[in-house]
Amino acid sequence: MLQLDLMADPVALTAQALDFVSGQDGTPCAIATSAPPETVEKLHARFGREGTSARADAVFAALAPALVASGIRRILVAGGETSGTVIRALNITRLQVGPYGGPGIGSAVTLGRDPLALCLKSGKLGPVDMLAGALDAMAQGAHVRAK
Repeated sequence: MLQLDLMADPVALTAQALDFVSGQDGTPCAIATSAPPETVEKLHARFGREGTSARADAVFAALAPALVASGIRRILVAGGETSGTVIRALNITRLQVGPYGGPGIGSAVTLGRDPLALCLKSGKLGPVDMLAGALDAMAQGAHVRAK
């Protein structure tokens, strides 16, 4: 897992995340902006609450299209606001919704000639280990296939 430090420049963080993913050779990986409370307090003191959120959004808004352009076809996003940021950044306007994945978990596939599988998790719902299960299901194709 790559833990991004939001004190750093968002452009540099995006490049760092792309380098990390390219070094994984197709193995599922995670990129996170979560931080311990004391770090969050420092971020809020420097950038404000909304500014801190905007920094994280800027990284994921730049990262998602770059990952898709590099060939990534399955993306799991944790956090409702972050999910919205990624959907907007990818210019997704139509989805085929997948089967129920549990509380706070939505799966879908984009419609079109080059489908993208998505798992979108709301912020605070779901068990601690749900991300691993969702990634396993996506890897096995246990999501809706676009027609």
